[in-house]
Amino acid sequence: MTTTTDIMNTRAASYFGGTEAIAARTRQRLSTPPLAGTNTVLVAHGNVLREATGVYPQEAEAIVFRPQDQGGYTVVARLSLSTWEDLVAEQRGR
Repeated sequence: MTTTTDIMNTRAASYFGGTEAIAARTRQRLSTPPLAGTNTVLVAHGNVLREATGVYPQEAEAIVFRPQDQGGYTVVARLSLSTWEDLVAEQRGR
């Protein structure tokens, strides 16, 4: 795990270069492919994602992005709270 101030709650934006700077760094992180055989998990407040991508996650929702070759990214999945609960139940049933 690595912590960073690249992706900060936009309520603290003035301390980290402003809202657009935070959004730009978030988009950069989302468009960076992970090392081979790994995934990258970014954790932030929903307002950061809304500013950077226009996608606004619901409470406890995860948004899965795939980096693109040209430096962009696409949304490939949205995992709601009920989806997380289903995954936990499935794992417990094994």
